[in-house]
Amino acid sequence: MYKRQVHKGEDGAEIVVGISDTGVAWRHEDLVDNIYQNLGEDADGDGRVIEASGDTWVFDPGDVNGIDDDGNGFADDFVGWNFLNDDEEEDNDPDDPDDHGTHVAGLAAARTNNGVGVSSISWNVKILPTSASNTDSEGISRGYSSVVYLAENGADVINMSWGSDSTSQAAKDVMEYAQALGSLLVASAGNDNVSDAHYPSALPGIVSVASVGKSDRLASYSNYGISVDIASPGGAGVNGMRSTTPPNNYGNRQGTSMASPVAAGVFALVKSLHPSWSNQELIEQVLGTADSVDDLNASYVGLMGEGRINAFRALTDQPTTDVPELRLEASRICLLYT
Repeated sequence: MYKRQVHKGEDGAEIVVGISDTGVAWRHEDLVDNIYQNLGEDADGDGRVIEASGDTWVFDPGDVNGIDDDGNGFADDFVGWNFLNDDEEEDNDPDDPDDHGTHVAGLAAARTNNGVGVSSISWNVKILPTSASNTDSEGISRGYSSVVYLAENGADVINMSWGSDSTSQAAKDVMEYAQALGSLLVASAGNDNVSDAHYPSALPGIVSVASVGKSDRLASYSNYGISVDIASPGGAGVNGMRSTTPPNNYGNRQGTSMASPVAAGVFALVKSLHPSWSNQELIEQVLGTADSVDDLNASYVGLMGEGRINAFRALTDQPTTDVPELRLEASRICLLYT
């Protein structure tokens, strides 16, 4: 059935989705126009910090001065920050040594209606990239550092398509800090097909996203359980999610890593329509307008959150349920023997 046009992310307040991941190929043809430009580092005052040079994009030479012009603690962070490059150091180019973060970024906020590539659900909100791993990493090595950076630099929504089955007080502190700064946190529920808690997604206040295929059935790999808040398309079987990949390509992947940025994009879309809403109001709106998929997932009733995310209803409907902010609090007890 045809759905009328309601709202485009580009038509509302500027909303920034922070990508805490392996990095983002920000020069990609379907991403570069949506990359957030930190004009606090615009040293020459020309209104931009990146520019086209031949067939690629570069940092504006007039802004490259090695000075922290905006005083945020990161010199020349024009489009984000790299927390772990191949020299085991940090730098100002959050490019993607893998393809995971670029794929995630495209699902959250690839350029829509530009005649190339793919379209994202948020319809042209901004992307703030971070790279939290290098070519030698076996996962996200500096994820929590990247979350702090994104929150401190104004990301409205932060997507975290990573995690593990353990947590720490430091991790909790980072998440609470980011939320206190105003960021809405969205994270993947994990790909182990278990009901165990997965972190950081199971921490209080974070929207935990499970994955469904095109039939709305829980993906065979997806975690589930009482810590899950909502389900989102993440690909299943041979049907992966198509998105951007480095350096200027497209490809299919599946996982809760893909489901999470789709949900993050919906939160960004709704926030662009309602910029004055609190994060709790946004969460209640998006979760409370999800479609029930219980009849298709009889073995997982109550374990897939409020249902499958629905962007149209999130923009137009009233929530049908009150969603508690705290769904699960886990603690670990260590016994010491003497």
